Amino acid sequence: MSTDSHEAPPSTILVVDDSPENVTVLSGVLRPDYRVRVATEGVKALAIIESDEPPDLVLLDVMMPGMSGFEVCAKIKANPARRDIPIIFVTALGEGEDERHGLELGAIDYLTKPISPTIVRARVKNHLELKHARSALARHNADLEAKVAERTAALVHANQELKHSYLETIDLAYGLMNEADDFLGNHCKRVAFYARAIAEQLGFDEEAAFDVHVAALLHDIGLIGLHDADLRHLFQRSTPSSAADGSYWAHPVPPRVLSTSERFAHTAAIIAGHHENLDGTGFPDRLTGESIPLGSRILAAADRWDVFAQLEPAAPGQELTFEDFATLAAGKVDPEVLHALRKVLQSGDPFSKVVEQPPSSLTAGMVVARTIRTSSGVILLRAGTALRKDHILDLGRYAAGQDIQLPIHVYRTQGPERSP
Repeated sequence: MSTDSHEAPPSTILVVDDSPENVTVLSGVLRPDYRVRVATEGVKALAIIESDEPPDLVLLDVMMPGMSGFEVCAKIKANPARRDIPIIFVTALGEGEDERHGLELGAIDYLTKPISPTIVRARVKNHLELKHARSALARHNADLEAKVAERTAALVHANQELKHSYLETIDLAYGLMNEADDFLGNHCKRVAFYARAIAEQLGFDEEAAFDVHVAALLHDIGLIGLHDADLRHLFQRSTPSSAADGSYWAHPVPPRVLSTSERFAHTAAIIAGHHENLDGTGFPDRLTGESIPLGSRILAAADRWDVFAQLEPAAPGQELTFEDFATLAAGKVDPEVLHALRKVLQSGDPFSKVVEQPPSSLTAGMVVARTIRTSSGVILLRAGTALRKDHILDLGRYAAGQDIQLPIHVYRTQGPERSP
Protein backbone atom coordinates (compact mmCIF):
# COMPACT_ATOMS: atom_id res chain seq x y z
CA MET A 1 0.00 0.00 0.00
CA SER A 2 1.45 3.32 -1.04
CA THR A 3 1.03 6.43 1.09
CA ASP A 4 1.28 10.14 0.40
CA SER A 5 2.17 13.00 2.68
CA HIS A 6 -1.44 13.37 3.84
CA GLU A 7 -1.85 9.78 5.00
CA ALA A 8 -0.77 8.27 8.29
CA PRO A 9 2.79 6.87 8.28
CA PRO A 10 3.08 3.13 7.57
CA SER A 11 2.84 0.75 10.49
CA THR A 12 6.03 -0.66 11.97
CA ILE A 13 6.59 -4.42 11.98
CA LEU A 14 9.30 -5.98 14.16
CA VAL A 15 10.71 -9.24 12.75
CA VAL A 16 12.49 -11.32 15.43
CA ASP A 17 14.43 -14.35 14.18
CA ASP A 18 17.95 -15.63 14.72
CA SER A 19 18.13 -16.85 11.10
CA PRO A 20 19.36 -14.16 8.65
CA GLU A 21 17.64 -16.01 5.83
CA ASN A 22 14.23 -15.88 7.56
CA VAL A 23 14.73 -12.18 8.40
CA THR A 24 15.56 -11.42 4.77
CA VAL A 25 12.51 -13.32 3.46
CA LEU A 26 10.01 -11.75 5.91
CA SER A 27 11.48 -8.27 5.44
CA GLY A 28 11.22 -8.59 1.69
CA VAL A 29 7.58 -9.62 1.91
CA LEU A 30 6.60 -6.74 4.25
CA ARG A 31 8.75 -3.76 3.20
CA PRO A 32 6.60 -2.65 0.26
CA ASP A 33 3.77 -1.88 2.69
CA TYR A 34 5.35 -1.39 6.12
CA ARG A 35 8.31 -0.03 7.97
CA VAL A 36 10.31 -3.10 9.04
CA ARG A 37 12.70 -3.39 11.98
CA VAL A 38 14.65 -6.57 12.78
CA ALA A 39 16.18 -8.24 15.82
CA THR A 40 18.12 -11.48 15.84
CA GLU A 41 17.85 -12.13 19.58
CA GLY A 42 15.30 -11.71 22.37
CA VAL A 43 17.18 -9.06 24.36
CA LYS A 44 17.45 -6.73 21.38
CA ALA A 45 13.81 -7.36 20.49
CA LEU A 46 12.70 -6.32 24.01
CA ALA A 47 14.84 -3.17 23.83
CA ILE A 48 13.04 -2.13 20.64
CA ILE A 49 9.62 -3.01 22.07
CA GLU A 50 10.24 -1.05 25.27
CA SER A 51 11.67 1.98 23.44
CA ASP A 52 9.80 5.24 22.83
CA GLU A 53 8.87 3.99 19.36
CA PRO A 54 7.51 0.46 19.83
CA PRO A 55 6.38 -1.58 16.81
CA ASP A 56 2.73 -1.97 15.84
CA LEU A 57 3.08 -5.75 15.44
CA VAL A 58 5.73 -8.42 16.13
CA LEU A 59 6.58 -11.50 14.05
CA LEU A 60 8.35 -13.68 16.59
CA ASP A 61 10.33 -16.86 16.00
CA VAL A 62 9.80 -19.55 18.63
CA MET A 63 13.16 -21.31 18.64
CA MET A 64 16.01 -18.87 19.31
CA PRO A 65 19.23 -19.31 21.30
CA GLY A 66 19.38 -17.60 24.66
CA MET A 67 15.91 -16.11 25.21
CA SER A 68 13.24 -18.10 23.39
CA GLY A 69 10.27 -16.57 21.63
CA PHE A 70 8.03 -17.82 24.44
CA GLU A 71 10.08 -15.90 27.01
CA VAL A 72 10.04 -12.74 24.89
CA CYS A 73 6.25 -13.05 24.52
CA ALA A 74 5.78 -13.52 28.28
CA LYS A 75 7.84 -10.39 29.05
CA ILE A 76 5.90 -8.31 26.52
CA LYS A 77 2.55 -9.41 27.99
CA ALA A 78 3.82 -8.66 31.52
CA ASN A 79 4.40 -5.01 30.57
CA PRO A 80 1.07 -3.06 30.88
CA ALA A 81 2.34 -0.41 28.46
CA ARG A 82 3.17 -2.95 25.72
CA ARG A 83 0.89 -5.93 26.26
CA ASP A 84 -1.54 -4.77 23.55
CA ILE A 85 1.07 -5.14 20.77
CA PRO A 86 -0.10 -8.06 18.57
CA ILE A 87 2.35 -11.00 18.43
CA ILE A 88 2.33 -13.56 15.64
CA PHE A 89 4.52 -16.59 16.28
CA VAL A 90 6.49 -18.10 13.43
CA THR A 91 6.86 -21.85 13.96
CA ALA A 92 8.31 -24.77 12.07
CA LEU A 93 5.85 -27.05 10.34
CA GLY A 94 4.55 -29.76 12.69
CA GLU A 95 5.29 -27.93 15.97
CA GLY A 96 1.64 -27.98 17.03
CA GLU A 97 2.39 -27.99 20.75
CA ASP A 98 4.48 -24.84 20.32
CA GLU A 99 1.56 -23.15 18.59
CA ARG A 100 -0.82 -24.03 21.44
CA HIS A 101 1.61 -22.79 24.08
CA GLY A 102 2.22 -19.54 22.17
CA LEU A 103 -1.49 -18.79 21.96
CA GLU A 104 -1.85 -19.46 25.69
CA LEU A 105 0.90 -16.91 26.36
CA GLY A 106 -1.05 -14.23 24.52
CA ALA A 107 -0.03 -14.46 20.87
CA ILE A 108 -2.90 -13.73 18.47
CA ASP A 109 -1.85 -15.99 15.60
CA TYR A 110 0.89 -18.14 14.17
CA LEU A 111 2.59 -18.71 10.80
CA THR A 112 4.30 -21.89 9.74
CA LYS A 113 7.58 -22.23 7.95
CA PRO A 114 8.21 -22.21 5.08
CA ILE A 115 6.09 -19.06 4.91
CA SER A 116 3.63 -18.11 2.18
CA PRO A 117 4.06 -14.40 1.27
CA THR A 118 0.35 -14.07 0.50
CA ILE A 119 -0.67 -15.51 3.87
CA VAL A 120 1.91 -13.39 5.73
CA ARG A 121 0.62 -10.19 4.15
CA ALA A 122 -3.03 -11.15 4.74
CA ARG A 123 -2.49 -12.11 8.40
CA VAL A 124 -0.44 -9.00 9.16
CA LYS A 125 -2.97 -6.73 7.43
CA ASN A 126 -5.95 -8.28 9.25
CA HIS A 127 -4.35 -8.07 12.69
CA LEU A 128 -3.19 -4.50 12.18
CA GLU A 129 -6.70 -3.49 11.16
CA LEU A 130 -8.07 -5.17 14.27
CA LYS A 131 -5.47 -3.39 16.40
CA HIS A 132 -6.30 0.00 14.86
CA ALA A 133 -10.02 -0.67 15.34
CA ARG A 134 -9.47 -1.54 19.02
CA SER A 135 -7.36 1.60 19.48
CA ALA A 136 -10.03 3.74 17.82
CA LEU A 137 -12.70 2.16 20.03
CA ALA A 138 -10.58 2.78 23.13
CA ARG A 139 -10.14 6.43 22.15
CA HIS A 140 -13.85 6.72 21.49
CA ASN A 141 -14.66 5.20 24.88
CA ALA A 142 -12.19 7.53 26.56
CA ASP A 143 -13.85 10.50 24.86
CA LEU A 144 -17.27 9.25 25.96
CA GLU A 145 -16.06 8.77 29.53
CA ALA A 146 -14.62 12.29 29.52
CA LYS A 147 -17.92 13.70 28.25
CA VAL A 148 -19.90 11.68 30.79
CA ALA A 149 -17.60 12.89 33.57
CA GLU A 150 -18.00 16.48 32.34
CA ARG A 151 -21.78 16.21 32.19
CA THR A 152 -21.91 14.46 35.55
CA ALA A 153 -19.88 17.27 37.08
CA ALA A 154 -22.27 19.78 35.49
CA LEU A 155 -25.28 17.89 36.88
CA VAL A 156 -23.69 17.72 40.34
CA HIS A 157 -23.05 21.46 40.18
CA ALA A 158 -26.62 22.14 39.03
CA ASN A 159 -27.95 19.89 41.79
CA GLN A 160 -25.86 21.73 44.36
CA GLU A 161 -27.19 25.04 43.07
CA LEU A 162 -30.74 23.70 43.26
CA LYS A 163 -30.12 22.35 46.74
CA HIS A 164 -28.66 25.72 47.77
CA SER A 165 -31.79 27.50 46.53
CA TYR A 166 -33.92 24.90 48.29
CA LEU A 167 -32.07 25.47 51.56
CA GLU A 168 -32.47 29.22 51.18
CA THR A 169 -36.23 28.66 50.96
CA ILE A 170 -36.09 26.49 54.07
CA ASP A 171 -34.07 29.12 55.95
CA LEU A 172 -36.65 31.73 54.96
CA ALA A 173 -39.51 29.58 56.23
CA TYR A 174 -37.58 28.78 59.41
CA GLY A 175 -36.92 32.48 59.95
CA LEU A 176 -40.62 33.23 59.55
CA MET A 177 -41.42 30.58 62.15
CA ASN A 178 -39.02 32.08 64.67
CA GLU A 179 -40.21 35.63 63.97
CA ALA A 180 -43.79 34.55 64.43
CA ASP A 181 -42.92 33.11 67.83
CA ASP A 182 -39.63 32.92 69.67
CA PHE A 183 -40.99 30.55 72.29
CA LEU A 184 -39.84 27.51 70.30
CA GLY A 185 -36.26 28.70 70.46
CA ASN A 186 -34.15 26.17 68.54
CA HIS A 187 -36.67 23.37 68.96
CA CYS A 188 -36.96 22.62 65.23
CA LYS A 189 -33.20 22.52 64.72
CA ARG A 190 -32.79 20.16 67.64
CA VAL A 191 -35.55 17.95 66.28
CA ALA A 192 -33.86 18.00 62.86
CA PHE A 193 -30.64 16.79 64.47
CA TYR A 194 -32.38 13.89 66.21
CA ALA A 195 -34.52 13.00 63.19
CA ARG A 196 -31.61 12.82 60.78
CA ALA A 197 -29.53 10.81 63.25
CA ILE A 198 -32.41 8.34 63.68
CA ALA A 199 -32.87 8.07 59.90
CA GLU A 200 -29.18 7.32 59.41
CA GLN A 201 -29.29 4.80 62.26
CA LEU A 202 -32.13 3.05 60.39
CA GLY A 203 -30.06 2.94 57.19
CA PHE A 204 -31.63 5.77 55.18
CA ASP A 205 -29.58 6.92 52.21
CA GLU A 206 -28.43 10.54 51.89
CA GLU A 207 -31.47 11.78 49.95
CA ALA A 208 -34.00 10.09 52.24
CA ALA A 209 -32.22 11.36 55.37
CA PHE A 210 -32.14 14.83 53.79
CA ASP A 211 -35.93 14.79 53.31
CA VAL A 212 -36.49 13.80 56.95
CA HIS A 213 -34.09 16.53 58.10
CA VAL A 214 -35.91 19.20 56.06
CA ALA A 215 -39.32 18.01 57.28
CA ALA A 216 -38.07 18.28 60.86
CA LEU A 217 -36.84 21.83 60.31
CA LEU A 218 -40.27 22.84 59.02
CA HIS A 219 -42.53 20.53 61.03
CA ASP A 220 -44.08 23.36 63.08
CA ILE A 221 -44.62 25.73 60.17
CA GLY A 222 -48.35 25.31 60.73
CA LEU A 223 -48.02 27.06 64.09
CA ILE A 224 -47.23 30.39 62.43
CA GLY A 225 -49.85 32.85 63.65
CA LEU A 226 -50.80 30.90 66.78
CA HIS A 227 -50.79 33.19 69.81
CA ASP A 228 -47.71 33.09 72.04
CA ALA A 229 -49.67 32.40 75.21
CA ASP A 230 -51.49 29.48 73.61
CA LEU A 231 -48.17 27.95 72.59
CA ARG A 232 -46.89 28.23 76.12
CA HIS A 233 -49.88 26.32 77.43
CA LEU A 234 -49.47 23.66 74.79
CA PHE A 235 -45.77 23.12 75.31
CA GLN A 236 -46.13 23.05 79.08
CA ARG A 237 -48.64 20.21 78.74
CA SER A 238 -51.59 22.35 79.79
CA THR A 239 -55.01 22.02 78.16
CA PRO A 240 -55.12 24.14 74.99
CA SER A 241 -57.33 27.19 75.13
CA SER A 242 -60.40 27.17 72.96
CA ALA A 243 -58.88 29.87 70.75
CA ALA A 244 -55.83 27.73 70.06
CA ASP A 245 -57.60 24.41 69.88
CA GLY A 246 -58.55 24.32 66.21
CA SER A 247 -55.30 25.85 64.98
CA TYR A 248 -53.14 23.55 67.03
CA TRP A 249 -54.85 20.31 66.07
CA ALA A 250 -54.66 21.32 62.41
CA HIS A 251 -51.04 22.48 62.41
CA PRO A 252 -49.49 19.20 61.12
CA VAL A 253 -51.28 19.82 57.82
CA PRO A 254 -48.71 21.98 56.00
CA PRO A 255 -49.77 25.16 54.20
CA ARG A 256 -51.10 24.61 50.67
CA VAL A 257 -48.05 26.29 49.13
CA LEU A 258 -45.89 23.58 50.71
CA SER A 259 -48.01 20.52 49.94
CA THR A 260 -48.60 21.50 46.30
CA SER A 261 -44.92 22.13 45.58
CA GLU A 262 -43.34 19.26 43.65
CA ARG A 263 -40.07 19.59 45.58
CA PHE A 264 -41.77 19.94 48.98
CA ALA A 265 -44.51 17.35 48.48
CA HIS A 266 -42.58 14.56 50.20
CA THR A 267 -41.55 16.94 52.98
CA ALA A 268 -45.20 17.94 53.47
CA ALA A 269 -46.26 14.26 53.68
CA ILE A 270 -43.72 13.62 56.44
CA ILE A 271 -44.82 16.72 58.37
CA ALA A 272 -48.51 15.79 58.05
CA GLY A 273 -48.08 12.61 60.10
CA HIS A 274 -45.76 13.80 62.88
CA HIS A 275 -48.54 13.88 65.51
CA GLU A 276 -50.04 10.51 64.61
CA ASN A 277 -49.77 7.67 67.15
CA LEU A 278 -49.35 3.98 66.43
CA ASP A 279 -52.50 3.23 68.42
CA GLY A 280 -54.63 5.66 66.40
CA THR A 281 -55.01 8.27 69.13
CA GLY A 282 -53.00 10.92 67.30
CA PHE A 283 -54.10 13.66 64.94
CA PRO A 284 -55.12 14.98 62.45
CA ASP A 285 -56.16 11.71 60.72
CA ARG A 286 -55.91 9.14 63.54
CA LEU A 287 -53.68 6.89 61.44
CA THR A 288 -52.40 3.64 62.94
CA GLY A 289 -49.29 1.48 62.69
CA GLU A 290 -47.54 1.30 59.34
CA SER A 291 -50.17 3.48 57.67
CA ILE A 292 -48.12 6.31 59.21
CA PRO A 293 -45.15 7.00 56.89
CA LEU A 294 -41.82 5.94 58.38
CA GLY A 295 -40.48 9.48 57.98
CA SER A 296 -43.40 10.76 60.05
CA ARG A 297 -42.76 8.12 62.73
CA ILE A 298 -39.13 9.23 62.92
CA LEU A 299 -40.14 12.89 63.14
CA ALA A 300 -42.72 12.08 65.83
CA ALA A 301 -40.11 10.38 68.03
CA ALA A 302 -37.58 13.19 67.57
CA ASP A 303 -40.20 15.89 68.25
CA ARG A 304 -41.54 14.21 71.38
CA TRP A 305 -38.09 13.51 72.72
CA ASP A 306 -37.05 17.14 72.39
CA VAL A 307 -40.24 18.36 74.09
CA PHE A 308 -39.71 15.80 76.85
CA ALA A 309 -36.00 16.54 77.36
CA GLN A 310 -36.08 20.31 76.93
CA LEU A 311 -39.48 21.55 78.05
CA GLU A 312 -40.84 19.12 80.64
CA PRO A 313 -40.54 20.59 84.14
CA ALA A 314 -38.03 18.68 86.23
CA ALA A 315 -37.88 18.63 90.01
CA PRO A 316 -34.72 20.24 91.45
CA GLY A 317 -31.86 17.78 91.32
CA GLN A 318 -33.83 15.22 89.34
CA GLU A 319 -33.07 14.26 85.72
CA LEU A 320 -35.73 12.77 83.48
CA THR A 321 -34.39 9.62 81.85
CA PHE A 322 -34.89 7.99 78.50
CA GLU A 323 -36.68 5.16 80.28
CA ASP A 324 -39.25 7.67 81.54
CA PHE A 325 -39.72 8.83 77.97
CA ALA A 326 -39.97 5.25 76.64
CA THR A 327 -42.70 4.50 79.20
CA LEU A 328 -44.70 7.54 78.11
CA ALA A 329 -44.16 6.72 74.44
CA ALA A 330 -45.17 3.06 74.68
CA GLY A 331 -47.88 2.20 72.17
CA LYS A 332 -47.59 5.57 70.48
CA VAL A 333 -44.03 5.73 69.11
CA ASP A 334 -42.68 3.08 66.71
CA PRO A 335 -40.56 0.66 68.82
CA GLU A 336 -37.94 0.32 66.05
CA VAL A 337 -37.63 4.10 65.80
CA LEU A 338 -37.50 4.35 69.59
CA HIS A 339 -34.67 1.80 69.66
CA ALA A 340 -32.78 3.81 67.03
CA LEU A 341 -33.24 6.98 69.09
CA ARG A 342 -31.88 5.16 72.13
CA LYS A 343 -28.74 4.20 70.17
CA VAL A 344 -28.33 7.80 68.98
CA LEU A 345 -28.55 9.11 72.52
CA GLN A 346 -26.13 6.51 73.83
CA SER A 347 -23.39 8.24 71.84
CA GLY A 348 -24.20 11.47 73.69
CA ASP A 349 -27.16 13.86 73.58
CA PRO A 350 -25.76 17.33 72.86
CA PHE A 351 -28.96 19.15 73.79
CA SER A 352 -30.78 17.75 76.80
CA LYS A 353 -28.07 17.95 79.47
CA VAL A 354 -28.38 20.58 82.15
CA VAL A 355 -25.64 23.19 82.31
CA GLU A 356 -24.96 25.93 84.85
CA GLN A 357 -24.81 29.51 83.62
CA PRO A 358 -24.41 32.92 85.30
CA PRO A 359 -27.09 35.44 84.26
CA SER A 360 -24.54 37.23 82.07
CA SER A 361 -24.14 34.10 79.91
CA LEU A 362 -27.85 33.45 79.36
CA THR A 363 -29.31 33.91 75.88
CA ALA A 364 -32.85 34.00 74.57
CA GLY A 365 -34.15 30.55 73.75
CA MET A 366 -32.35 28.75 76.58
CA VAL A 367 -34.75 26.59 78.57
CA VAL A 368 -34.88 26.71 82.34
CA ALA A 369 -34.11 23.29 83.83
CA ARG A 370 -34.66 24.12 87.52
CA THR A 371 -37.42 26.36 88.82
CA ILE A 372 -35.94 29.73 89.82
CA ARG A 373 -37.13 31.18 93.13
CA THR A 374 -36.27 34.29 95.10
CA SER A 375 -34.69 33.98 98.53
CA SER A 376 -38.17 34.33 100.01
CA GLY A 377 -39.49 31.43 97.92
CA VAL A 378 -41.37 33.36 95.24
CA ILE A 379 -41.26 31.56 91.89
CA LEU A 380 -39.72 33.72 89.16
CA LEU A 381 -39.50 31.19 86.34
CA ARG A 382 -40.65 27.61 86.29
CA ALA A 383 -38.67 24.73 84.87
CA GLY A 384 -39.46 24.39 81.19
CA THR A 385 -39.63 28.12 80.48
CA ALA A 386 -37.80 29.32 77.38
CA LEU A 387 -35.91 32.46 78.29
CA ARG A 388 -36.72 35.78 76.65
CA LYS A 389 -34.64 38.93 76.79
CA ASP A 390 -36.84 40.45 79.50
CA HIS A 391 -36.41 37.29 81.61
CA ILE A 392 -32.65 37.62 81.37
CA LEU A 393 -32.71 41.31 82.38
CA ASP A 394 -34.88 40.47 85.43
CA LEU A 395 -32.57 37.63 86.46
CA GLY A 396 -29.58 39.96 86.18
CA ARG A 397 -31.22 42.45 88.55
CA TYR A 398 -32.14 39.75 91.08
CA ALA A 399 -28.63 38.33 90.90
CA ALA A 400 -27.10 41.77 91.50
CA GLY A 401 -29.23 42.05 94.65
CA GLN A 402 -28.25 38.51 95.69
CA ASP A 403 -31.93 37.60 95.82
CA ILE A 404 -31.72 34.38 93.78
CA GLN A 405 -29.53 31.30 94.05
CA LEU A 406 -26.81 31.12 91.44
CA PRO A 407 -25.88 29.71 89.00
CA ILE A 408 -28.95 29.31 86.78
CA HIS A 409 -29.63 25.77 85.57
CA VAL A 410 -30.62 25.59 81.91
CA TYR A 411 -30.76 22.94 79.29
CA ARG A 412 -27.92 23.21 76.83
CA THR A 413 -29.47 24.35 73.55
CA GLN A 414 -26.35 24.65 71.45
CA GLY A 415 -25.01 21.48 69.89
CA PRO A 416 -23.62 20.10 66.67
CA GLU A 417 -25.97 21.57 64.10
CA ARG A 418 -26.04 19.64 60.86
CA SER A 419 -26.82 21.16 57.52
CA PRO A 420 -29.43 19.19 55.57
